Parts: sequence; C-alpha cells; structure tokens
Amino acid sequence: MTFLLQILIASVIYAVTAIIILAVSKQKVLTGLIQILSVFFLIGGAFLFFTEYSSIHKREVRNGAIELIDWDDLPENQFIKNELVALRHFQEYRNALKGYEFFLLDIVHKGNDPESYQSTLRDQIISQLENQEYGASYWNKVFDIAFEFEPSTEEFEQANYEAVFSIPFGFQSQEEAEDFGDLEIEENYSSFERASQLMYIAQKAQSIDRTSDRVSFFWDQNKVYFYTFFSNTRYEQLCKKLIDDLILVYEEIVKAPSHKEFYKKYDVSDEKFLDFHSKKFTKKFKYSWPFSFWDRRFAEENETEVFRILKEIQTHYKN
Repeated sequence: MTFLLQILIASVIYAVTAIIILAVSKQKVLTGLIQILSVFFLIGGAFLFFTEYSSIHKREVRNGAIELIDWDDLPENQFIKNELVALRHFQEYRNALKGYEFFLLDIVHKGNDPESYQSTLRDQIISQLENQEYGASYWNKVFDIAFEFEPSTEEFEQANYEAVFSIPFGFQSQEEAEDFGDLEIEENYSSFERASQLMYIAQKAQSIDRTSDRVSFFWDQNKVYFYTFFSNTRYEQLCKKLIDDLILVYEEIVKAPSHKEFYKKYDVSDEKFLDFHSKKFTKKFKYSWPFSFWDRRFAEENETEVFRILKEIQTHYKN
C-alpha cells in the first residue's frame, strides 16, 4: 500500500467521521467547519492519488523521463526500433575496438614486432582460400597463383618446371621469417599476398590424403576444372613438358625389376640416386624432380593411380 493511498483512505475516514459528528453534535458551526476541512482533505487526497496512478500507468516520472522497467512493457508508439538497431551497431563497433585494443597490446608485448601483424593477415588470406575449396573460382585462383598470371597481358608465366620450383619443400618456414616491409604499399602487399597463397598451396600439397583411393577420388571430382581451364594451347605452354617427362621417367624406371627396392633404400640426397637405372638416361633431364616425384609416389604406394591420371591427361590433349 503506497503512502498516497494511505492518505486517501485516511481522508475518507476523516470525512465520514465528520459527517457522523455533525449529525449528533450540538455545536453545528464548529462541526460544519470540520466537515468542510474534511471534504478539502478528501479532494486533495483523491487528486494526489489520481496523479500517482496516472504516473505509474504511463511509466512517467516527475522529471518527464521514461521509467524503463522492461522493453516489452513499453507502448508500441514508444518502442523505437531504429534506436535499438543503432545501439546494437554501436555495441558491435565497441567490441571491434576492444579486439583491436588487445591486438595492439599483443604487438607491444612482443616488442612491436610487425611479424604478428603479418601473421594475422596471412591467416586471413589462407582462410579465404580454405573457405572456397574446391569450386571453380578456387581452382582458377590456385592456377593463377601457381603459374603467376599477369592480368595486364592476360598471360601466364612459371611454365613447366618453373611452377613446381616456385613452391619448394619447406616453403612455409622460409616465408615466415621474411619481412615484406610496409604492407600499406601496394607492391609490398601484392608480394606478401602471393607468398601467403603459395604457402597455402604448399601446406595443402603436404597435408592432403594421398592414399590411392583418395587420389583417384580427388582427381575425378576436380578434373573438369583442369580440362576447362587449360586449353590445348595453354596446356602445351604450361604443363606438357612436365607431364611428358613424368610419364617417360616412370615407364623407364619400372623396367628395372628392383626399382621399388632401390627407392626404398635411396632418396634424392644420396649420390647413387641419379645413377638408377642408367646415368645416360637421367642426364637427359635438367632437373632431378621427376625422379624424386616417383620416389615419393612409391613410398605412398599410389604410383599406379598417379600414372593412370597422368596418362589420362596426356591422352586427352593428344586427342
């Protein structure tokens, strides 16, 4: 029970009592005066109670502000959705600034090392590629990266073996230590972006499941992009020599009955590796990569399936 309600009830009791006294009292003038005062008291109490009731009903305090108890309790004409949307945007912006604050503190903690900033950007670039796997735009971008597409001339560089050696083994550990300078400079950022993308390809090549069944499945699911992207002219320019060399080396290697035992025992770091099975044959090739390629395939036990895929590609472009 509120204080004003108590006043209203008291004024009613006072007025009723005054009426009773007036009825039985012989002092009519004095009692009438008391009666008049009791009526004013009752009117005043009723007015105050009505004012308080209206204030509560309208959620309006005496200074005119809204008394916010619950958003759902507000009348529809007072529920301003645009203001709430603006508030949410402000909260999101505040959270972003808070995250940037932690990022700056992390840089200070690491001695203002720009490597932490580069690592953040590199993770973002790699994440973008991972999110696109393995659609048409993904493969176009991967081919652009591997063969170094030049938009101004619409030509590809890094043909044949050059594309292979642009992504050497251990590429990611080498690039992590490189400082590309101020990444606000477009040329620096472009070099940094390509290095990050090459790192992704290197990581993907080393982590992908290369069991025989998975190699076959991966090729069957994605070969349409290869055939679509590589016209006969582009294939001749970029891939033909490399694929022809791989097929030629494999066909020559498997002629030796002991080829699997040899490749189990030796690898490209051994002097004898390029003596097998004929020095005359191995000297025909500028690079040792086709031989080390098959060494890895023998170790993975997927050489038969990989050879089948390479022959399929070769036949496709011959026809």
